[in-house]
Amino acid sequence: MAEQADTQIVEVVVDLFRPFKKSGGDITAETDIMAELEIDSVSVLDVVMELEDRFDISIPLDLMPKLRTVGDLAGAINVIRAETR
Repeated sequence: MAEQADTQIVEVVVDLFRPFKKSGGDITAETDIMAELEIDSVSVLDVVMELEDRFDISIPLDLMPKLRTVGDLAGAINVIRAETR
């Protein structure tokens, strides 16, 4: 996703993924969710459901394979929120 994410959205996504970062370093918009975080697909879906509740949106499951990084996910949230206003 090329859409630029709102900084506050990125911060929320980072906070939700923070428990899955076991090795050193920070989580940023460029963090690859599956490669850099110790997280399984079920946990990713749990985080997505939390994001859906927090932002009162629905993230289509078919969009998930395209969301590789934290920034991709935050950008998708940004787009979905804009479309539902």
